[in-house]
Amino acid sequence: MRLLEDRRIPGAEVDSSARYPPPKCHPSTREDLRSRITKWLMDNNRGRNILCLLGPAGIGKSAIAQTIAEQCKRTGRLGAAFFFSRPNHRDDPTRVIPTLAHQIAVQHTDYRRVITQRLADDSTILEKDMRTQFRELIIEPFKIISSCNPSILRRPLLITLDGLDECDGEEAQCEFIDLINEYVRLTKKSPLIWMVCSRPEWHLEAVLSDVDYVVEYHREVLKVNDAQSKKDVLRVLRDGFNDIQRQYRDVLDEPWPSETQLRQLAVASSGLFIFALTLLKFIADKTCGNPNAQLALILRLINNPWTPITPIATNPFHTLDFLYKQILSSIPADTLGTTKRILGLCVYYPDHNMSALALANFLGLDKGTFYAAIRRLHSVLDIPTASKAHSCSIQFHHASFREFLENPSRSGVFTITEEEVHRDFAIPCIQWCNYDITSNCQLNDRCRTEAPGLTWILQDRHEELYKEIGKFSKQACWEMCRRMSKRGVPVSNFSISHPGMRTLFSLSTGSAPSTLPPSEASQNHHPTTPYSHATALYSVGGAHPLALSAPSQHTFCLAQQSSPIQAFLITQLFKTLI
Repeated sequence: MRLLEDRRIPGAEVDSSARYPPPKCHPSTREDLRSRITKWLMDNNRGRNILCLLGPAGIGKSAIAQTIAEQCKRTGRLGAAFFFSRPNHRDDPTRVIPTLAHQIAVQHTDYRRVITQRLADDSTILEKDMRTQFRELIIEPFKIISSCNPSILRRPLLITLDGLDECDGEEAQCEFIDLINEYVRLTKKSPLIWMVCSRPEWHLEAVLSDVDYVVEYHREVLKVNDAQSKKDVLRVLRDGFNDIQRQYRDVLDEPWPSETQLRQLAVASSGLFIFALTLLKFIADKTCGNPNAQLALILRLINNPWTPITPIATNPFHTLDFLYKQILSSIPADTLGTTKRILGLCVYYPDHNMSALALANFLGLDKGTFYAAIRRLHSVLDIPTASKAHSCSIQFHHASFREFLENPSRSGVFTITEEEVHRDFAIPCIQWCNYDITSNCQLNDRCRTEAPGLTWILQDRHEELYKEIGKFSKQACWEMCRRMSKRGVPVSNFSISHPGMRTLFSLSTGSAPSTLPPSEASQNHHPTTPYSHATALYSVGGAHPLALSAPSQHTFCLAQQSSPIQAFLITQLFKTLI
């Protein structure tokens, strides 16, 4: 036991003081899921002895793991539990199995007797590789125990690994899945069953879905935006505010907060438990002692996510920001720039509706580069697999990650500014926009420009990609002009008969620019609705309106004027960025 004691990682246990108070399921929440897990635990004919609980960061996986582990400990069904934590240095893979062995030995005398003898015979077991440790400390001892005491097979012990994604090294994480799967595959009547909780990182999903090496497991997936998660978060908020109201009954009105405020916080939280719990912790902060003021600050930040936050004491999202910084810090430095380009499009064009395939091609990224840049973000993004990349887009699990990236006082070096995104996208937008418009020219084949090269190609999807990226580029060109200047000159100040004006408006509507005969052009200097509602042509250098030349006296063909139009737009876009 002393040998195991020296090799274990303290603080990883279900009842460790280092984790007190541990996260647990709030009463009357996650009831359906907990019921399914309990049914799996109690079913002697369960068929699959591994349960994987997957979900994004902050969804409540550890709370579920803690609640189930405590339940099993009360009934004598807990073998061991390991709660990984990278910030707290509970992540060394070489010490996980000795830690599990120590916990089992403390609680179960039969195992303690067998393991003591094995370590007496060979104390170097603890210095072996993980596979050898697993065989010598887990597989072989339980073979002996189950042969001497078959009743253990009717009440197998649960071993829980929570936060496997925080174990040091992707290879080690995958190896744990491999070891457990091999054990349950070869041991049909097993004295052990396994519950593994993790963020859905790409490498773990790859192992779990490997068709050549089938992992037989029961899968449970937690989602931020499902109805049950939102309902449970609302209950957590309501009960939390009731507790705060009781503590401050002398200064808080009843009911507090108002139902409107409560619903607003619930909508902002969606189904992300860590968001709701972070808000409650901030509002209840006894060092401040003013829940009303704290609540008001929260509501201001929710209504205006870009509000600067300076000291940690006034940042209600400090815990959440730490989590997001931890996730982004795992991205290699030479990849982070590409990652931020992808995130930038998702942040500042949230309604782009571009497929992941189109997004990659717009940014000039091949499939390998694209997935390498976002492979560590599955816990905060819904990322389509390569087989679905042509039809599905990247989505944020929760709006708080997007707001974190937008706010420099929260995200620091990971901030993505609107200016850098528009500056990055200006040239590809113009190139794709130019091709999209000129390719539809019906007047002269010679005016058609060459298509920008595709970097990630799917067979028979070239035309669909060109159309999808072209449509986005036209909308994005207009959006860049519309957003980038605070001292804009309304488009209605200029003649819509000018080629540049018609082009810009056509970008905003996604339609081809109209061709006006000279007679109409001379009569159209004062546009009416809908042109007068188009907003913002911008100042050069923020001081003077962009000088526009007089309308052409000839019928305008955009294809024939592609270079001037391109120059016009590029000049406009970049001068608003200077």
